Amino acid sequence: MKLIDWSVLKYFKPYGTSDNWGDVDKLDAVLLMKVDDLREFVGSPIHITSGYREGDVKEHGHGLALDIICPAIPLLDFYLAAERFGFTGLGVYSHWKWDGIVTGGLHTDVRSLGLKFGRHNTEYKGARWFCYKDDQGKQVYTTLNKDNLKKYNVI
Repeated sequence: MKLIDWSVLKYFKPYGTSDNWGDVDKLDAVLLMKVDDLREFVGSPIHITSGYREGDVKEHGHGLALDIICPAIPLLDFYLAAERFGFTGLGVYSHWKWDGIVTGGLHTDVRSLGLKFGRHNTEYKGARWFCYKDDQGKQVYTTLNKDNLKKYNVI
């Protein structure tokens, strides 16, 4: 579902100077409302670092994902806050930067869970992962757990 009227969002506008939306007309309304609600909850600015990506075969290419950074709060607190808003995909990226400073950030999405998991199954939280850069600068995707968060100084 696409957002017809951006005025329903309290904090975000389609052509914000610090946000990288991609094609705003291709972004999912539910995703935008969830991120707007998250912004209200955390009480600090959230910056969109990546939105719709032409040619991406995954969630960004379908307008179902936003990469976001909130430099004012610790990354773990930001992740825990985002968990409250029903994103079906959440990735924690410890190495993302804002204004040249490593702040970390989140991939948020509203991917379909499919009938396999049951749309109303509150036990299943969807896709969760942790990403860091290795010694060669390559992104490494792994399990989002306490050990990995400690190892890479998120907690």
